[in-house]
Amino acid sequence: MVNRDNFLKVKAYLSLLADQGQLAADSVGRYKAYLRHLLLWAGECPLREANEIRPTFPAYLASLESVATRSRQRRATVRKEIQMARRFFGWLLAGDSREFGEFPKSYVGTLVVPRHLQRPRERTYVSLEEAIALAQVVVPHGDYGLCRDRAASALLFLSGMRAGALVTLPICCLDLDRRRVTQSPDMGVHTKNRKFAETYLLDIPELMETVRDWDSLVRTRLPREAAWYAPMICELGVQRLADRVPGSHRGIALAKRLRRLFALAGLAYKSPHKFRHGHAVYGLQHARTMADYKAVSMNLMHSDIRVTDGIYAVLGKEEVQKRIAGLTCGNHEEGVQGSPLDTDLTSLDTRELARLLVTLVARLANSPVSRGHREQRTDGLHNQRMIAAPCSGSRASGNGSKLTSNIAAKSRKREMEGTRTIETKRKTTTNCRAGRMLARPGKGRKEVVQRARGRATNHKREAGRPPA
Repeated sequence: MVNRDNFLKVKAYLSLLADQGQLAADSVGRYKAYLRHLLLWAGECPLREANEIRPTFPAYLASLESVATRSRQRRATVRKEIQMARRFFGWLLAGDSREFGEFPKSYVGTLVVPRHLQRPRERTYVSLEEAIALAQVVVPHGDYGLCRDRAASALLFLSGMRAGALVTLPICCLDLDRRRVTQSPDMGVHTKNRKFAETYLLDIPELMETVRDWDSLVRTRLPREAAWYAPMICELGVQRLADRVPGSHRGIALAKRLRRLFALAGLAYKSPHKFRHGHAVYGLQHARTMADYKAVSMNLMHSDIRVTDGIYAVLGKEEVQKRIAGLTCGNHEEGVQGSPLDTDLTSLDTRELARLLVTLVARLANSPVSRGHREQRTDGLHNQRMIAAPCSGSRASGNGSKLTSNIAAKSRKREMEGTRTIETKRKTTTNCRAGRMLARPGKGRKEVVQRARGRATNHKREAGRPPA
């Protein structure tokens, strides 16, 4: 028997998720199924005494018959049931403080997956090589269904959208010129929890070509509001595209059609959601910065980057083996074996390294590259000298530079002599006007004496005395 109060609490929690959490009806139905085992485990005991119930809830889940098979699907379900129980008890502790006032808050931390069920996740996804092989499957003439399925597989890898969004995507929501997909619930796209987002396509030419071929076909045959993954009508062996609203089980039909496409390509079947995993893994492997990492997370319509990191950033077995082997070579990033030169340089001491460095410098100085650099530098200096003072005739560059230096020296000497002469004349003129005569020999003194005698003669004539 199930305790009635426990059942009402679960019902109230699910109503809260649907109203305030804005979860879709499908998601609420899954959460209800996850909490069903919690109610069966508690039985008639109230949840406020859950810490005293034995066996514990994780041990109870591990003891079920379906877990004994150790199937991967069941282990994933156990993990989700425990995660849902943690959220539910967290809501109870935060809300009803009177009933759960004495309930230990540390109990939520004990709800973990049993260790014997904690096996590493095997990352399964559609690789780029597989997506290209599916996109290049030969399509018989007139088989529009196979052409559509081939384009759908390529678009799933390029966009990373869910299968439910692809089968309900209108033609007008896909813009291949901008590589943009408008996932709008208002336009009929079935997204998870009715989220709206504008996502973008990877730029892979082999896949884009397949998508463009089908896109050009449906745009000429159907209106813009019709489904891009258009339904088919077969009459008398002839296929034609139909303008119909996709049904509620359209995603199941896509999975069946992709199974046939995988068989034609000679590949093992993988579900449509594995294309989304392949898109995420391809984007994360080619991300170089944190901004690239965040862009991949937003393109997957994840609300938190930790969701992307926890689900899609898990390394596969082969990649872990490759990187661990690369650690022994000293280069775990590339996994490249050490070269013999690195080993030889490591074995040398300081003196030998110094000698080796001197030898390398000498060889580099005599190398053709360094000689070419020296010749270019010499030619450049020669051209500068020729522009400053060009040589006459056919003299060599050495004579030209010597002539240039002689001309420059003579011009500087003349400038200095001219400056001295001008300064001497200025000083002599100033001293004469002040009544002082500099007793300096030279041409300047004779001129001053003659001018002084001329002034004295003029004064005597003005005074009426004969000049001497």
